Amino acid sequence: MIRNYKLEDIDKNWSSLQNQKKSVTVSTINKELYGEVFTPFSLINKMFDIIPVKTFEDPSLKWLDPGAGTGNFSIILYFKLLEHLKEKIPDIEERKNHIIKKMIYMIELRCENTEILKNLFGSDANIYEVNFFNYECEFFFDVIIGNPPFNNNGLKKVPTNSKSNKLHDGYTCWSAFIIKSIFMMKPTTGLLCMFIPSIWLKPDKEKIYYLLTQYDIKKLNCFSNTETNKIFKGNAQTPSCFFLLTKKATDNIISIFDIHENDYVDYDLKPEIPIPVCNISIINKINNLVKGVVCPLKVIKTNMPPKRTIFSKIKSKETPYPNITTCLQNRKTKMPELIINYSNNPLIGANKAKLVLAHKMYGLPYLDISGEFGISNRDNYIIYKENPADLIKLQKFLSTKIALYVFEATRYRMKYLEKYAFQLLPDITNLPDFPTEINDITVADYFQLKKI
Repeated sequence: MIRNYKLEDIDKNWSSLQNQKKSVTVSTINKELYGEVFTPFSLINKMFDIIPVKTFEDPSLKWLDPGAGTGNFSIILYFKLLEHLKEKIPDIEERKNHIIKKMIYMIELRCENTEILKNLFGSDANIYEVNFFNYECEFFFDVIIGNPPFNNNGLKKVPTNSKSNKLHDGYTCWSAFIIKSIFMMKPTTGLLCMFIPSIWLKPDKEKIYYLLTQYDIKKLNCFSNTETNKIFKGNAQTPSCFFLLTKKATDNIISIFDIHENDYVDYDLKPEIPIPVCNISIINKINNLVKGVVCPLKVIKTNMPPKRTIFSKIKSKETPYPNITTCLQNRKTKMPELIINYSNNPLIGANKAKLVLAHKMYGLPYLDISGEFGISNRDNYIIYKENPADLIKLQKFLSTKIALYVFEATRYRMKYLEKYAFQLLPDITNLPDFPTEINDITVADYFQLKKI
């Protein structure tokens, strides 16, 4: 049982704990049916680091682990409380009993997991084998922690998951965990520390952005799909984050971890504006310089063309109109290569001077001053300007490292270029003092950035 271990020995004793937990490998079936992925101790420790120390020192608080699994969060929590409650409860046996019986509450749906939890924490622990959404309690919790299942009844289809079929997609359930958790938190003082997909950081139809940003989010750490995949050793591939939220009104400031600064950087929340996942200091410099002076860059995100449109790979009498369908980057030369098809009717953008960002990750702006091309695919971006000189300026600006940093800061869905990136980029054609020679150095100097 966990009572027999010490905090400083947890890594050494993990192999022994593994035996008690039978197996910490992720079952493919359980991953698909229940969204079950075991959270590594290293990540849990990072999450607990953003919770104020005084929280672990208060023996009156009640903690909830709503998707307990085989107990990783509660294991680390138990040891943290055991260490920090030494002064308040000096007797170690009394301290252990108090933590297990009066402080930690675990909810888990699967009976196989609850048996493991009981073997670890004892039959007198607060372990409930129930669907979290059906769980009712007569009191509010002080702190709710965890890594809720991202999906249920099947994996969500993502570009890097070639085996999953969109027709048999599972449904997203992490957002319901968030809603239920906030409901169960103590008003004004309740804390929520959870690991969830980063997609909530953009204002969209799911409305989790609006739910969470009304509360006081003090700390936020984000991870790209590659970083998430590494943390979970190949068992997760969604851009993700963890945060600390207090159930009180927001002060419109979030401290977001910036790897370039190796520290948390304050970011001002603005209505309907996305929250960046990285490069916070760069975005702050841009925002501070153009605040109230110039509007964000206006772009049009394309949809699929009309269903009756006829396409061909070659130009003919029936299909005379050229279109950009997408853009690829040559692996050897790194130069952009447009993929063209032809249609029976002119499509959006045809016969108009424009800038087209058709590469799905980097944009790679293509200048079409003559209006030669229409656009024949979804998720391409068009910028119109009456003055061709403005389009040339924007092409140069959107090819700089600064623009790429902003694109990277809005990777909410794998590596896609998001329309939200353009809400964080100014329309530099409206800045009267913007440099005439546009390159990485001049743009960095203008925004008062360090060498990039």
